[in-house]
Amino acid sequence: MKNLIKKYCRPIYFILTILILIQTLNAQDTNTCGTPANIIQSQLNNLTKTIPTLSGTASQIETQHFIIYYTLSGSDSTTLAWADSIAIYAETSWVRTERLGWVLPPPTST
Repeated sequence: MKNLIKKYCRPIYFILTILILIQTLNAQDTNTCGTPANIIQSQLNNLTKTIPTLSGTASQIETQHFIIYYTLSGSDSTTLAWADSIAIYAETSWVRTERLGWVLPPPTST
């Protein structure tokens, strides 16, 4: 009985393994979600070119790669120190992302 199982089970396992491998290779798509090209295209498609509506007088800080919009009055007010720190953190993130060779966000158009 043991020899009979070995005789028939090994070929069946081998065939199943080959079928699974073939199915896996056929299922792989070259244009999968998360590829750098898809990420960039998605960002460009969703890029808004409008300045956010703030409850107070709008101010902005322009860095090399970002524009930070803020207000010092109204329900969504902040401080100049906070807005400056956001600009610094954003630029630091850009530099680190660039150094790691990761996909960078699309540029801001003014």
